[in-house]
Amino acid sequence: MPLFDVYPLYDVEPAKARGVYVYDQKGNKYLDLYGGHAVISIGHGHRTYKRMLKKQLNRIGFYSNAVQNPLQEKLSSEINRQSGCVGYEMFMCSSGAEGNENALKLASFHTGKPRVIAFQNAFHGRTSAAVAATDNKNIQAPLNTQQQVTFIPFNDDKALEKELAKGDVCAVIFEAIQGVGGLDIPDDDFVVGTQSGTTTIAFSDSGFLELQSRTVEQAIEIIRRRLDPDGTKEPVIQRQGVDRILVQVPGIDDPERVKALLGRTARLTFQLVDMRITGAEAKSSGRVPPGSVLLESASNDGQSYVVEKRVMVSGDLLETASAGFDQNNSPAINFSLNSIGAKKFATVTGSNIGRPFAIILDNEVVSAPTIRAQIFANGQITGDFSIQESNDLALVLRAGALPAPLTVLEERSIGPGLGADSIAAGQIAAIVGIILVIFYIVLSYGIYGAMASAGLLANLMLILGALSLIQATLTLPGIAGIVLTMGMAVDSNVLIFERIREELRRGRGVRDAMKAGYSRAISTIMDANLTTLIASILLYIFGSGPVRGFSVTLGIGIITSLFTAILFTRFLIVLWINAKKPKTLAI
Repeated sequence: MPLFDVYPLYDVEPAKARGVYVYDQKGNKYLDLYGGHAVISIGHGHRTYKRMLKKQLNRIGFYSNAVQNPLQEKLSSEINRQSGCVGYEMFMCSSGAEGNENALKLASFHTGKPRVIAFQNAFHGRTSAAVAATDNKNIQAPLNTQQQVTFIPFNDDKALEKELAKGDVCAVIFEAIQGVGGLDIPDDDFVVGTQSGTTTIAFSDSGFLELQSRTVEQAIEIIRRRLDPDGTKEPVIQRQGVDRILVQVPGIDDPERVKALLGRTARLTFQLVDMRITGAEAKSSGRVPPGSVLLESASNDGQSYVVEKRVMVSGDLLETASAGFDQNNSPAINFSLNSIGAKKFATVTGSNIGRPFAIILDNEVVSAPTIRAQIFANGQITGDFSIQESNDLALVLRAGALPAPLTVLEERSIGPGLGADSIAAGQIAAIVGIILVIFYIVLSYGIYGAMASAGLLANLMLILGALSLIQATLTLPGIAGIVLTMGMAVDSNVLIFERIREELRRGRGVRDAMKAGYSRAISTIMDANLTTLIASILLYIFGSGPVRGFSVTLGIGIITSLFTAILFTRFLIVLWINAKKPKTLAI
């Protein structure tokens, strides 16, 4: 008869134990972090422990809550004293699962209410009610799922408050460190307080203010990532008061799209579809099986889905998301998960082949494809998207979900008149600067300086074209990046011309001098520009906001300046030499 696969089975047969160590039949030594209270407290085989156990067993091997025992009374009094819970009644249990089981029953008896609130990723034991309040479908039999248990995110006070307001909750099962193996720790301000015999979970005043402040700051960062993912638009995002955010975005001609980007919470979850009842049946009857919820389709086609409340994989495990096309050449969103998400996704899809798997965005089912095979890190979200919608959705998914919904209180569109003087001054400064640079390089290198100036203007056009292609707003950091690349482009041409001069002084012919000059200069130019390009890439990866905007224009400018200095300017010089066939170069 095979063993019931409760835990993963290991090919280890314990033979003996001593202290905190266990030895198998092969003599291998293991540190025992699993053996329970005796091991944690005093270790295996402690002489006092063995002596007392033997003494008690020689007397009687019996224990019951229904029989008077002086040791029980002594233990109860001591626990009351040390815990400060004087006046409470104590029921002794053999395990934590049994303790949770009886606590839930007592709560239901006392309140007369049926439903229990538990937190996601919680483990409370394997007895009937305790396992129902455990967030692991793999250890829940159909008998256990008859319990009315609602799972909500850990540390989510809003969700807890919402569920408690329904008035049918008998208990909230809460552990200070919860999860399989103890993985989730509550926020400092998600505290447990006891007043007048009623246990409540709430935030302290200071904790609530801190949470509010943290939520606003997190929302500001997510807004910045949504509106300015490349750092090229430089929006003004400022906190106003306690719960308001001011957003100013320059160069936007579609404010509705901006509001759509900000108005979407973008909470993405993957949940299994409940096969016990169809969405239409649940909608017509008004009844949804315990542990499931009725959700509408995001495509407004009138279709409904009954999905399990338990979130199998959440959007916070997304590593990246990008717009693409499905097999029917319709817009879609391609996504990839991080290592933790990939492991969870593979486990869920591998054990539920043939079941529909709902992709839910902001409590609306985007799609519910049937699982055909095990899926690991990569997947695709399909739906009735336009190309713009798929791009925007991929953007908000990459940016992350907002910690709370945003409401637009006021909207203003301001024309460029306020900045007209600054724009005019910037244009004058740019034009004067370019004229002075061209004058200097033409004065220094004659006709070849004019060719270099043509390359400089071509470089500027390429930069502006690239920025227009990515729809970047020309901000002050961006202008700084352009100015820097203009200087580097001029420097590259100066370096090439000086190398050509050196070759001419050595008595080389026109063509040989030009060829050698470019050959000698190109390695230096490449080293300098590639070093700067690496720096711009690092700034883009690790920077944010205006720093990223500067790195974008700098990186684009380096690439275009390499092209104009090495290829474009050389092309012009070769054309002139072939046309004029000069005996020497007046450079």
